[in-house]
Order: sequence, then C-alpha cells, then structure tokens
Amino acid sequence: MKDDLYRVNFTRAGVKQMASYDASGKLLSSGSVVKESELPSAIGSSVKSAYAGRSIDEIYKIDKNGTPSYWITLKGSPETKMMYDTTGQLIRDK
Repeated sequence: MKDDLYRVNFTRAGVKQMASYDASGKLLSSGSVVKESELPSAIGSSVKSAYAGRSIDEIYKIDKNGTPSYWITLKGSPETKMMYDTTGQLIRDK
C-alpha cells in the first residue's frame, strides 16, 4: 500500500497489467502494457523532443474514470517515468 492505494501487477493472456484500488476495494484505475506503435503520435513526438537520445522501455495505457493516459518508462539512466494525456501533454514525471 502506498498513498492509501493498493496496487497490483499481473499477467493475463500474456499481457502485463496493473490495477489500483482504494482501501474499501473500489477499482480506481487499470491498465495494460501496449506497444510503442499504439502510442498516440502526439505523445511520441513529446517524448522524442523532451528526451532526445533515450528510448522507450515500457508503456502502460491507463484508464482512470474512463479517461485514458499513458505511463511511460524510458531505458537507461537515470530512471525516468512520466505520464501523458492523449494529446501529448505531460501530466507528471518521476
């Protein structure tokens, strides 16, 4: 548990997935790994311009209250993770 959320990661039908729940067991968000080719072009452009020379390691398409977003992890050091909305706007980074 972190930030009063329970997060689970699992594989279903060969696809890595995740889900977040609150303390009462209510599903808050869910997602699954997607291919880079499934990333909206606006996000791909934003990542390439902001992180030139880095490549994408993993992408989760997250659904929270019916709104999609993309959690992206880059290869290499330092560890870089960020979340974008479907228009390519950065929501947050770590």
